[in-house]
Amino acid sequence: MLSSALKALADSNFEKALDEFRAAEIIDRDNPVILFNIGITYTRLGLFKTAIDYYQRIISLKSGFIDIHSVKKNMAYCYIQAGNYSEAVKLLDDVLSLFSEDTAALNMKAYCFQQLGLPEKSLAIYMKVIQKDRKNITGINSAAYLMALNNTQLESAYKLARHVAENSAHNPAYLDTLGYICIKTGRLEEAEKYLSKALSILPFEKEILEHYEELVKIKKSSASGS
Repeated sequence: MLSSALKALADSNFEKALDEFRAAEIIDRDNPVILFNIGITYTRLGLFKTAIDYYQRIISLKSGFIDIHSVKKNMAYCYIQAGNYSEAVKLLDDVLSLFSEDTAALNMKAYCFQQLGLPEKSLAIYMKVIQKDRKNITGINSAAYLMALNNTQLESAYKLARHVAENSAHNPAYLDTLGYICIKTGRLEEAEKYLSKALSILPFEKEILEHYEELVKIKKSSASGS
Protein backbone atom coordinates (compact mmCIF):
# COMPACT_ATOMS: atom_id res chain seq x y z
CA MET A 1 0.00 0.00 0.00
CA LEU A 2 2.83 2.41 0.93
CA SER A 3 4.79 1.59 -2.24
CA SER A 4 1.71 2.23 -4.38
CA ALA A 5 1.06 5.55 -2.60
CA LEU A 6 4.68 6.66 -3.04
CA LYS A 7 4.52 5.86 -6.75
CA ALA A 8 1.30 7.86 -7.10
CA LEU A 9 2.97 10.78 -5.29
CA ALA A 10 6.02 10.57 -7.59
CA ASP A 11 3.66 10.58 -10.59
CA SER A 12 1.88 13.69 -9.21
CA ASN A 13 -1.34 11.72 -8.82
CA PHE A 14 -2.00 13.42 -5.50
CA GLU A 15 -5.60 12.34 -4.99
CA LYS A 16 -4.71 8.67 -5.38
CA ALA A 17 -1.63 9.08 -3.20
CA LEU A 18 -3.67 10.72 -0.46
CA ASP A 19 -6.33 8.00 -0.50
CA GLU A 20 -3.70 5.29 -0.13
CA PHE A 21 -1.62 7.10 2.48
CA ARG A 22 -4.74 7.76 4.55
CA ALA A 23 -5.67 4.09 4.30
CA ALA A 24 -2.17 3.20 5.53
CA GLU A 25 -2.59 5.70 8.37
CA ILE A 26 -5.64 3.79 9.61
CA ILE A 27 -3.48 0.65 9.88
CA ASP A 28 -0.43 2.35 11.42
CA ARG A 29 -1.59 5.64 12.92
CA ASP A 30 1.73 6.85 14.38
CA ASN A 31 4.04 5.81 11.56
CA PRO A 32 6.14 8.96 10.91
CA VAL A 33 6.93 7.99 7.31
CA ILE A 34 3.23 7.73 6.50
CA LEU A 35 2.45 10.97 8.32
CA PHE A 36 5.30 12.79 6.56
CA ASN A 37 4.14 11.70 3.13
CA ILE A 38 0.56 12.68 3.94
CA GLY A 39 1.94 16.09 4.90
CA ILE A 40 3.86 16.28 1.61
CA THR A 41 0.76 15.33 -0.36
CA TYR A 42 -1.40 17.96 1.36
CA THR A 43 1.39 20.48 0.70
CA ARG A 44 1.38 19.61 -3.02
CA LEU A 45 -2.40 20.00 -3.04
CA GLY A 46 -2.09 23.47 -1.52
CA LEU A 47 -3.88 22.46 1.69
CA PHE A 48 -1.23 24.01 3.91
CA LYS A 49 -3.10 24.13 7.22
CA THR A 50 -3.83 20.40 7.10
CA ALA A 51 -0.24 19.69 6.06
CA ILE A 52 1.00 21.68 9.08
CA ASP A 53 -1.20 19.57 11.36
CA TYR A 54 0.48 16.39 10.08
CA TYR A 55 4.00 17.82 10.37
CA GLN A 56 3.18 18.87 13.94
CA ARG A 57 2.07 15.32 14.75
CA ILE A 58 5.44 14.00 13.56
CA ILE A 59 7.34 16.50 15.72
CA SER A 60 5.27 15.52 18.77
CA LEU A 61 6.13 11.83 18.21
CA LYS A 62 9.85 12.57 18.68
CA SER A 63 10.65 9.65 16.40
CA GLY A 64 14.17 8.90 15.24
CA PHE A 65 12.93 7.28 12.05
CA ILE A 66 12.62 10.48 10.04
CA ASP A 67 14.68 13.64 9.49
CA ILE A 68 12.94 16.11 11.79
CA HIS A 69 14.75 19.03 10.15
CA SER A 70 13.19 18.18 6.79
CA VAL A 71 9.83 18.09 8.55
CA LYS A 72 10.43 21.56 10.01
CA LYS A 73 11.53 22.97 6.63
CA ASN A 74 8.41 21.63 4.95
CA MET A 75 6.30 22.98 7.79
CA ALA A 76 8.00 26.38 7.44
CA TYR A 77 7.23 26.34 3.72
CA CYS A 78 3.55 25.77 4.53
CA TYR A 79 3.55 28.65 7.01
CA ILE A 80 5.11 30.87 4.32
CA GLN A 81 2.44 29.88 1.81
CA ALA A 82 -0.21 30.62 4.45
CA GLY A 83 1.34 34.04 5.11
CA ASN A 84 2.47 33.25 8.66
CA TYR A 85 6.08 34.38 8.29
CA SER A 86 6.85 34.72 12.00
CA GLU A 87 6.07 31.05 12.69
CA ALA A 88 8.11 30.06 9.66
CA VAL A 89 11.13 31.98 10.99
CA LYS A 90 10.91 30.16 14.34
CA LEU A 91 11.07 26.77 12.62
CA LEU A 92 13.85 27.85 10.28
CA ASP A 93 15.87 29.12 13.24
CA ASP A 94 15.57 25.63 14.78
CA VAL A 95 16.95 24.11 11.58
CA LEU A 96 19.73 26.68 11.20
CA SER A 97 20.82 26.31 14.83
CA LEU A 98 22.18 22.88 13.85
CA PHE A 99 22.65 23.29 10.09
CA SER A 100 23.84 26.87 9.62
CA GLU A 101 24.92 26.17 6.02
CA ASP A 102 21.47 24.99 4.87
CA THR A 103 20.92 27.33 1.90
CA ALA A 104 17.29 26.28 1.41
CA ALA A 105 16.47 27.27 4.99
CA LEU A 106 18.47 30.50 4.62
CA ASN A 107 16.62 31.40 1.42
CA MET A 108 13.27 30.84 3.09
CA LYS A 109 14.26 32.87 6.15
CA ALA A 110 15.44 35.75 3.97
CA TYR A 111 12.13 35.67 2.10
CA CYS A 112 10.25 35.78 5.41
CA PHE A 113 12.18 38.87 6.53
CA GLN A 114 11.44 40.48 3.17
CA GLN A 115 7.71 39.85 3.65
CA LEU A 116 7.88 41.07 7.26
CA GLY A 117 9.21 44.42 6.06
CA LEU A 118 12.80 43.83 7.20
CA PRO A 119 14.73 44.31 3.94
CA GLU A 120 18.15 44.87 5.54
CA LYS A 121 17.98 41.57 7.45
CA SER A 122 16.69 39.85 4.34
CA LEU A 123 19.45 41.20 2.12
CA ALA A 124 22.12 40.25 4.67
CA ILE A 125 20.96 36.63 4.57
CA TYR A 126 20.76 36.54 0.77
CA MET A 127 24.33 37.88 0.57
CA LYS A 128 25.40 35.16 2.99
CA VAL A 129 23.76 32.57 0.72
CA ILE A 130 25.57 33.95 -2.32
CA GLN A 131 28.92 33.83 -0.52
CA LYS A 132 28.34 30.18 0.34
CA ASP A 133 26.93 29.17 -3.04
CA ARG A 134 27.84 31.24 -6.11
CA LYS A 135 25.51 29.10 -8.20
CA ASN A 136 22.44 29.82 -6.08
CA ILE A 137 20.49 31.65 -8.77
CA THR A 138 17.42 32.18 -6.59
CA GLY A 139 19.46 33.84 -3.86
CA ILE A 140 21.34 36.04 -6.34
CA ASN A 141 18.11 37.16 -7.99
CA SER A 142 16.47 37.92 -4.64
CA ALA A 143 19.49 39.94 -3.48
CA ALA A 144 19.49 41.97 -6.70
CA TYR A 145 15.76 42.68 -6.41
CA LEU A 146 16.07 43.80 -2.78
CA MET A 147 18.91 46.14 -3.71
CA ALA A 148 16.67 47.70 -6.34
CA LEU A 149 13.73 48.02 -3.96
CA ASN A 150 15.92 49.86 -1.49
CA ASN A 151 17.74 51.96 -4.11
CA THR A 152 21.10 50.69 -2.91
CA GLN A 153 24.10 49.35 -4.87
CA LEU A 154 22.10 49.59 -8.08
CA GLU A 155 25.02 48.88 -10.41
CA SER A 156 25.93 45.78 -8.40
CA ALA A 157 22.26 44.76 -8.52
CA TYR A 158 22.30 45.20 -12.31
CA LYS A 159 25.37 42.97 -12.68
CA LEU A 160 23.86 40.29 -10.46
CA ALA A 161 20.54 40.37 -12.31
CA ARG A 162 22.30 40.21 -15.71
CA HIS A 163 24.21 37.15 -14.53
CA VAL A 164 20.97 35.46 -13.42
CA ALA A 165 19.06 36.31 -16.61
CA GLU A 166 21.90 35.07 -18.82
CA ASN A 167 21.79 31.72 -17.03
CA SER A 168 17.97 31.47 -17.03
CA ALA A 169 16.88 33.35 -20.12
CA HIS A 170 13.31 32.02 -20.07
CA ASN A 171 12.46 32.55 -16.41
CA PRO A 172 9.92 35.42 -16.23
CA ALA A 173 10.70 36.22 -12.57
CA TYR A 174 14.39 36.71 -13.34
CA LEU A 175 13.63 38.74 -16.47
CA ASP A 176 11.28 40.90 -14.43
CA THR A 177 13.99 41.56 -11.82
CA LEU A 178 16.45 42.63 -14.50
CA GLY A 179 13.82 44.77 -16.22
CA TYR A 180 12.93 46.48 -12.95
CA ILE A 181 16.58 47.20 -12.16
CA CYS A 182 17.02 48.59 -15.68
CA ILE A 183 14.21 51.06 -14.89
CA LYS A 184 15.97 52.05 -11.67
CA THR A 185 19.28 52.60 -13.47
CA GLY A 186 17.80 54.48 -16.45
CA ARG A 187 18.33 51.69 -18.98
CA LEU A 188 14.84 52.09 -20.41
CA GLU A 189 15.38 50.28 -23.71
CA GLU A 190 16.80 47.27 -21.88
CA ALA A 191 13.91 47.43 -19.42
CA GLU A 192 11.46 47.30 -22.35
CA LYS A 193 13.25 44.27 -23.77
CA TYR A 194 13.28 42.23 -20.58
CA LEU A 195 9.84 43.17 -19.25
CA SER A 196 8.23 42.51 -22.65
CA LYS A 197 9.82 39.07 -22.72
CA ALA A 198 8.68 38.37 -19.16
CA LEU A 199 5.11 39.37 -20.09
CA SER A 200 5.18 37.15 -23.17
CA ILE A 201 5.77 34.20 -20.81
CA LEU A 202 3.46 35.33 -17.97
CA PRO A 203 1.08 37.90 -19.51
CA PHE A 204 -1.15 38.32 -16.45
CA GLU A 205 1.42 38.36 -13.66
CA LYS A 206 0.57 41.36 -11.47
CA GLU A 207 4.10 42.35 -10.45
CA ILE A 208 5.46 42.22 -14.01
CA LEU A 209 2.50 44.30 -15.23
CA GLU A 210 3.12 46.88 -12.50
CA HIS A 211 6.77 47.21 -13.51
CA TYR A 212 5.84 47.49 -17.19
CA GLU A 213 3.25 50.20 -16.39
CA GLU A 214 5.92 52.05 -14.39
CA LEU A 215 8.20 51.90 -17.44
CA VAL A 216 5.46 53.21 -19.74
CA LYS A 217 4.81 56.17 -17.42
CA ILE A 218 8.50 57.07 -17.26
CA LYS A 219 8.85 56.88 -21.04
CA LYS A 220 5.76 59.04 -21.54
CA SER A 221 7.02 61.57 -19.01
CA SER A 222 10.40 61.68 -20.73
CA ALA A 223 8.78 62.13 -24.14
CA SER A 224 6.52 64.97 -22.95
CA GLY A 225 9.42 66.65 -21.16
CA SER A 226 11.54 66.61 -24.27
